Amino acid sequence: MTVANLPIALFDPRGRCNRKGLLVVALGMLLAEIVVGVVVLFGEVGLDHPAMVALKAVVMLAAISAAAQRLHDTGRTAWWIAGALIGLFAVGLALGFGLLQFMSHESLQPGGSAFLIVTTAITLPMLGMMLWLHFAPGEARANRFGPV
Repeated sequence: MTVANLPIALFDPRGRCNRKGLLVVALGMLLAEIVVGVVVLFGEVGLDHPAMVALKAVVMLAAISAAAQRLHDTGRTAWWIAGALIGLFAVGLALGFGLLQFMSHESLQPGGSAFLIVTTAITLPMLGMMLWLHFAPGEARANRFGPV
């Protein structure tokens, strides 16, 4: 892959991406997040600044594209991403409304105990899915998404 092809490969969800390729993309996104953190911490720019929002959108698009390519490498369709997001949204919504029956409205505000419970219930499965994407072996042969 040449440097000229990198933007196409980074944002095109078609094709396959092996574990090493996903690790490279993940490290690049981590570096971008560190840069954003330093700019926000030491600069006069907040996370709601249009440039930061645009950068976060680009990183999110690259992450979704890399996850889709990695799923393709394991022989699965990228629709699994949509299913996972719908499932996480449903769990968060149901848990939030369920906790609201037993806890105060203020506990669902950021920093509250119910907020922490809901956030943890959504974050841990996402962490598990991310680890699975990094460690799951790809198909050793060509599949419907492309060659090895």
